[in-house]
Amino acid sequence: ENHPKWEIISGLRYDHQSIDSTDSAEYQQSAATQAPVDLDNGTLNPSLSVLYNLSPNLKAYGKYQMAFRNPTYAEVNSSYGNPSRGYYIISNPDLKPESSNNYEAGLKGNYSKFDFSFATYLSNYDDYINDYAIIDYAANPGVDRSLCGGPDSCDVSQYQNISEAKIWGWEFNSEYKFTPDKFGLSFLTGLSYSHGDDTSNGTDKALTTIEPFKAVYGLKYISDNDKWNVELINTYVGESRDIELLTWSGATYENPHDSYTVTDLNSNLKLSDKLDINLGVGNVFDQKYFEYATVRTENKADPNIDRFSSAGRHVKAGFKF
Repeated sequence: ENHPKWEIISGLRYDHQSIDSTDSAEYQQSAATQAPVDLDNGTLNPSLSVLYNLSPNLKAYGKYQMAFRNPTYAEVNSSYGNPSRGYYIISNPDLKPESSNNYEAGLKGNYSKFDFSFATYLSNYDDYINDYAIIDYAANPGVDRSLCGGPDSCDVSQYQNISEAKIWGWEFNSEYKFTPDKFGLSFLTGLSYSHGDDTSNGTDKALTTIEPFKAVYGLKYISDNDKWNVELINTYVGESRDIELLTWSGATYENPHDSYTVTDLNSNLKLSDKLDINLGVGNVFDQKYFEYATVRTENKADPNIDRFSSAGRHVKAGFKF
């Protein structure tokens, strides 16, 4: 077949989002510190992709895209707290929309026994919307410190903008088939790494929302009649970057996430064209571990920290009709 060497794809997207909020007695009872606000924002976002076919089986590409994200209602207007558990989250009516310039380049290969994709990316953000973070009272003297009944009785958190941020990383995925068709045994690999920094003040400060390095690899078998398949998958997650987490007392603490490896066994059986049954064993070797997203703001020294750990060995079953 004749394949064009070059392909150029351009696009223009318009994003608009509005939030029409109404104050009420019920809203004030939700521990709100001020009335909810409205939002109305829109922007034009161009994109450009360039693809080059190195061969019928191998393609290189580069991509640019401008993106926009309006704050959600929860990020702008939600307020809630649990003083007995030592936290309070306040609304941020001044939260700005997030915009970014995104660049990506990569390779994609599709061969008889080996498929792969590799991508590297860079995103530069203005007014990056960070997940809610504990407020540093010294830098925010206007924050009400008595929300939990006392000036230092709990952590007060808020969704906030970071004026400038940068996230870069890479991803690699592949499947090697021991036979040239879709059936039989294959080896799967998935690697991903992201690095994010708050660059607002001329120095790089780690973003707390970036997931650690992850490697997923294992074996997959598909029967000749495509009625049954099974996967034995290992997932390795590396350590997170050293991040100082501020508490209401001004101290810092360490979250309990460490590197870990988890093994899962999954199988699927097609009983008919309409009915599939799946059965698996999760965390086969009963590994104790903490997912970073769950514990990134938790204190490793908390005597009850184990309640945040992920499930040990477990059986999962289901069907799809």
